[in-house]
Formats: sequence, structure tokens, C-alpha cells
Amino acid sequence: MYFFGSLGTLMFLMGGGTTVWIIAEKLWKQSHALPLRAVTDQPLFYLAILAVILGVQLFLGRIFGRADQQRVFRAEQIPDRQNFVNDDTTNPNALFADHCGAYGRDALFGAGVVCG
Repeated sequence: MYFFGSLGTLMFLMGGGTTVWIIAEKLWKQSHALPLRAVTDQPLFYLAILAVILGVQLFLGRIFGRADQQRVFRAEQIPDRQNFVNDDTTNPNALFADHCGAYGRDALFGAGVVCG
């Protein structure tokens, strides 16, 4: 994961630096009345833009991969739902709140559970 984040950052910086260099070179040549080529006629410009795009994608892949890894790690720390004890003493029906939508209002009404 750190490999992709580092590679993405490196590609983004190199591609961005190359793009800035090409544009600055064009502006310098233009200000000194030297012969110049259009930026879009240079293949290096497209490779630099490609490096920027790939760098952003790799970096975001690292960010989202890290977030997913943390989500899975936290899910492993949650106790088993079957053995879950409801600590909410103010609302005794909070434990059945998920089941009201799944089974319907009438299915649990007979058990003394109030949905809603």
C-alpha cells in the first residue's frame, strides 16, 4: 500500500514538474521571439499529463485502500452480534429496531415490540 502511495506521489510530482517545465519553456521562447512549437505538438506533454493522472489514481488507491483496511480492522473488533448486549436502558426496543423493518410491524407486534 505504501508502495502505491509513494509511486503515485512520485509520478504526480514528476508529471507536474514536466508539464510546468514545458509550459514555462514555451512562454520563455514566446517572450524572446524565438521559434517555438505548440505545447500540444510535443509527445512529452501528453506523457507528463498521463503521469499526473496515473499518479493521482495510484495515490487515491492508496488512500482508499488504507480506509478499507481500517474498516475491516475495526469490524474484526466488534463483538459477535448474537452475543451483543444492549446497553441502552432508556429505550428497551432499541435492540429490535433493525428487525422492525425486516419483518414488518405486525410480525413483532405480538411479542410486545413497538416499531416506529
